[in-house]
Amino acid sequence: MPNSQSTFTQRWYKTALIASILMGVAGVVILTPHIIMGVIEGPPCRNDHLLRVENVRLYGDPILERIAKYRTTHGVYPHSLADMYRDGELFPTPDIGSGVWEYSSYSDGFCLSIGCPPDQYPNVHYCTSSGEWRQDF
Repeated sequence: MPNSQSTFTQRWYKTALIASILMGVAGVVILTPHIIMGVIEGPPCRNDHLLRVENVRLYGDPILERIAKYRTTHGVYPHSLADMYRDGELFPTPDIGSGVWEYSSYSDGFCLSIGCPPDQYPNVHYCTSSGEWRQDF
């Protein structure tokens, strides 16, 4: 006849092992999408509480001036911000949102924005159609 203490201990260890395995599998199933999305979406939004018109204008207004000068000189808006690099001079990059300016031009205007990854929302943007900086929250 087996020792009842030994049988109980063996069952307890088996139960604990199965429970641990199931919890580990559940953790992987639950966390994997979040881990993958974090990798795919990129870095989190930096200082999103500062993503306000008054803060972004400090960095963005000098870029708007350079876009206006480019248009005066070339007669068109630049196709990209890279078209305006002079002597390796880069644009001011705020430590807000993604830290990367998004720019798109079209025949009679452009939009300049900065926001939070992955889809630049929320954001602050300037479009020639409105002629002013706006927040989109």
